[in-house]
Amino acid sequence: MSNVFFITEGKLCTPDVKTGILPGTRREFVMELAQMEGMEVREGWFHLEHLLTADEVFITNAIQEIVPIHSVDSKIIREGTIGPMTSELLASYRKNIV
Repeated sequence: MSNVFFITEGKLCTPDVKTGILPGTRREFVMELAQMEGMEVREGWFHLEHLLTADEVFITNAIQEIVPIHSVDSKIIREGTIGPMTSELLASYRKNIV
């Protein structure tokens, strides 16, 4: 299973565990890294529309690192390229992997 993150208006967003998602270790690690990098992290109740209008989208899980998502429901995100904040988090992830 994977956790989804998206970036909107410079904020890292992810569903709250109260939505029923699994509070994965990689999810927590990514949120800690984001805060270390000075990014604002928001947990909440989000809908498909949030992903469709996001600047960047990625998933993470215990097996893979940070995996950029290039399209959501046939809508291309960032012209199919990795975004700057996702790229920054991936570099930090690889540097600080536990």
